[in-house]
Amino acid sequence: MSSRQGTIRHVANTIPFESPGQDPEHHDPAGRGRTAVARGFGGQEDDESALNLKALFEVLLRRKVLIAAVVVFITAVAAVYVNQLTPLYSADADIIVESGKQNVVDIDSVAQGLSNDYYTQETQAAVLSSRELAAQIVDRLNLTEHPLFTGEDEPESAFRAVIGTVKTWLKGVSDAVVDTILPAPDVLNGDRLDIDDEPSEAEVAAEEAEWREDVIDYFLSGLEITPSERSRVITIEYISTDPEFAALAANTLAEVYILDQLNRKTDVTRQATAWLDTRVEDLRQRLVETKRRLEEFRRDSGYVEVAGTSVLQTQLAELSADLSKARTARAEAEARASQVGELMESEGGLETAAAVLDSTLIQRLREQEAQVARKIAELRTQLRDGHPKLDLATNELKELRDSIQTEVVKIARNLENEAELARVREANIENELERLRVRIDQQSEAEVTIRALETEVEANERLYETMLTRLKETRIQDESLQQADARIISRAVVPGRPYFPNKRGLVLLAFIVSLGVGVFGAFVVEYLDAGFRSVSQVETVLGLPVIGVLPAVGTSSRRRGTAKMPHEIAVERPNSVFGEAVRSLRTGLMLSNVDKAPKSVVVSSAVPREGKSSVSLSLACSAAKAGQRAIIVDCDLRSPSVHEYLGLPNERGLTDYLLGEVTLDDVLEFDTKSGVHILTAGAHAPNPADMLGSMHMTSLIHQFTRNYDLVVLDSPPLLAVSDTLILARLADKVVFCVRWAKTRRDSSVVAARQLIEAGADMAGVVLTQVDAHQHASYDHGRTSHYFDSYHKYYAD
Repeated sequence: MSSRQGTIRHVANTIPFESPGQDPEHHDPAGRGRTAVARGFGGQEDDESALNLKALFEVLLRRKVLIAAVVVFITAVAAVYVNQLTPLYSADADIIVESGKQNVVDIDSVAQGLSNDYYTQETQAAVLSSRELAAQIVDRLNLTEHPLFTGEDEPESAFRAVIGTVKTWLKGVSDAVVDTILPAPDVLNGDRLDIDDEPSEAEVAAEEAEWREDVIDYFLSGLEITPSERSRVITIEYISTDPEFAALAANTLAEVYILDQLNRKTDVTRQATAWLDTRVEDLRQRLVETKRRLEEFRRDSGYVEVAGTSVLQTQLAELSADLSKARTARAEAEARASQVGELMESEGGLETAAAVLDSTLIQRLREQEAQVARKIAELRTQLRDGHPKLDLATNELKELRDSIQTEVVKIARNLENEAELARVREANIENELERLRVRIDQQSEAEVTIRALETEVEANERLYETMLTRLKETRIQDESLQQADARIISRAVVPGRPYFPNKRGLVLLAFIVSLGVGVFGAFVVEYLDAGFRSVSQVETVLGLPVIGVLPAVGTSSRRRGTAKMPHEIAVERPNSVFGEAVRSLRTGLMLSNVDKAPKSVVVSSAVPREGKSSVSLSLACSAAKAGQRAIIVDCDLRSPSVHEYLGLPNERGLTDYLLGEVTLDDVLEFDTKSGVHILTAGAHAPNPADMLGSMHMTSLIHQFTRNYDLVVLDSPPLLAVSDTLILARLADKVVFCVRWAKTRRDSSVVAARQLIEAGADMAGVVLTQVDAHQHASYDHGRTSHYFDSYHKYYAD
C-alpha cells in the first residue's frame, strides 16, 4: 500500500450509525418545489448583448496576443512586398484645346475648329490615347530598339532574381530529361534537319510587325489621358520606370498630336478643292440641261405660269394619319367591349377585366370589402351566429358586394358605348378622305410637271452658286495660315522622385488594415467561444446562482505524483486560493437553504472531466476538517474515480452493499488526514440505474443523513447516463459543476434543464478549473479580485 493509502484505515466498527439521542430526519426527495432561480432558468443574455464599451475593451485585452500577431504578420508581409515593388515615375504635360482661329479674309475654313463642350474634350482625349498616335511615337523615338522596352535595363529585385534562378534550374532539368528521352533535335525520323536555315524575309517582317504592335501596347499601358471637367485643358500623364523617358514620352505625344492636327487640316483642304472642281462642273451642266427641258415643256404645253398649292396634299396626309389612329382606337374599343362581353357570360369573370381592376371606386370598395370580411372573421371567433354585431357586419358586406357588382355593370356598358363611338368616327374620317382624294385627282398633270421642273431648276441654281462660292474660297486659302486647335501650355519635366510606391503610406495602410483584421478576428474568436468564462455568463445562461469558483491546481485529476491533489490542498493548505474557494463553496452550499442547511448533496456535471469528483472530495474533506462528520459516496457505478484519487482499492463498495453481498461495516473507509468517511463504488454493477433507484439506496441515504452532517454523492455525468436524475430526487441539494472555458454552454443548458425537470433542488453552480489570470479579464467581481490577491501565495 502506498504512503497515501497508509493514511486510510478501515473504520466500520467506529461509525455511530443511528446514535441514540439523534432525531432521524425525514427525507422527502419528491416533495420539494422548484426554486425561484430554477424558475428563471433559460434566460437570454440580454444585458451581455448590449453595447458595452468596457466589455468590448476587455475583449481586446484578452485577445491582444492574437491582434498583435495579425498586425505584425500582415504589416511585415506588406513591408516586404512594398520593398520589392519597382518604383514608377510620372511626368505630366498639359495642352489646351482652342476653338478660335485667325482668318486673313472673312472666309470659313474647310477644316472647322473644335467646339468647347464635354464631348469634344472626351473625343480629343480618345485621340490622344489612340493607337495611331502611339504608332507614330514608336516610330519617331525608335522604341522597338529602346532598352526600356527590350528589357535590357529593367531593374531586377531580389524576389525576381530568386524566381529567375528557380526557373532557370527547372528549365535545365527539363532539357536534360528531354535530351535523355528524345533523339537529337537535328535528326528526326531518319531525316537530317538543316539548322543553318535562316527565316525568310516574310517571316522576319511578320515578326517585326508583331513586335511593333507589342511595343505599341506596352507604350499605351503607361499612358493616361485626363480631360479637365471645368476647363479646356487635357493632361497627358506618362508612367514609367525611367523618369527621363516619362517626360520624353509625354512631351513627344503632345507634339505629335498638334502636328497631326495640322497635317489633317492640310489634307482636308486639298481634298476639298479637288472635289469641288469636279462637282461645280457637273452642277453647271445639270443646271443648263434642266432649264432647257423646262422651256421646251412650257412651249409644248402652252402654260405660261402655274399656280397651285400643297394644302390638299397636307390635308390628305393629316386625314390619313387621323384615319390610322381612328382605326386603332376602334379596334381597341371593340377588343375591350368583346372581352367584357365574353367575361359577362362567365360567372365572376367580368370582375377580372382590366377596366374593372383599374377602377378607383372598385378598388376602394374591394378594400372596404376585405376590411369587413376580416371583421366578420374576428367576430365569428368571439360571437355566435345571430348576434346583432355579426348580422350588421354581414349585411354591410352584402351591400358592398352589391355596389361592386353595380359598378362593374356600368363599366361594361361604358365600354360598349365607346366602341360604337369609335366606329362612327372612323366612318366619318373615311368619307372625308375619299372626298379629298377626288379633288386632288382633278389637278392637271401638266401643272404638276411644270412645278416639278421649276423646283429642280431653282435647286440646281442654289446648289451651283453655293458650290462655286465655296470653291473660290477654298482656292484662296493659304495653307501656311492653317492652325492647330491645341497648343502646349505646360511641358513635362523629369520627375525627381517616384510617385509609386508610397512605402510609408502603404505600410501604414497595411498596419491599419491588419489592426482592423486583428480586432475583427478577436471578436470572431470571442463569439465562437462556446464555454463559460465568467460568473455572470453562468448565471445569465443557466439562470442558476454560482455558489463557488474553484481555481485550477495545475495537475491532472487522475494522475498520481509529487503534486498535491485538489482535496489534499484543501486540507493541508486551507489558506491557499483553492482552500479558500472550497470553504466559500461550502458556505454557499449551507446558505442555499436558510432555514435548514442541506445534509445530502449530489455533485454532478453535464459531461465527463468537469472536475466533479475533485469538487466532491474537496467539499467532503473541507467539511470534515472543519469538525463536521462527512462522508463521500462514489455513485458513479459505471466509471468510478474516487478510489483513484484516494489510492484505495475498489474491490468492494456501494454495488456490493446494494446487492446484499456485504454489510456496510465491510465497505466503509476512513481518511485519517481529513477525517472523512468514504464509500467507494465497488465492483461493476449489472444495472446501475435500477440499483441507485432502489429502496435499499434510499434507505442508505436516509441512514447517512441521520449519522453524518454532510453526505456528498459523487454522481456520473448527466448527458452520458440518467443515474444522476435518480440521485437528484434522493438528495437535499444538487451542485452542478461547470468547467471554466471548456464546458459548452448548450450542453450545460440541456443538463441543467434535465435536473430541474426531474425535480432536483438546485443549490447552484460551481465553476471549476478556473484560470485566475484569464478569469480576471472576464469577471472583475469579488472572485477575480480574490484570486489576484492570493495568486502569489498560492503559486509559492
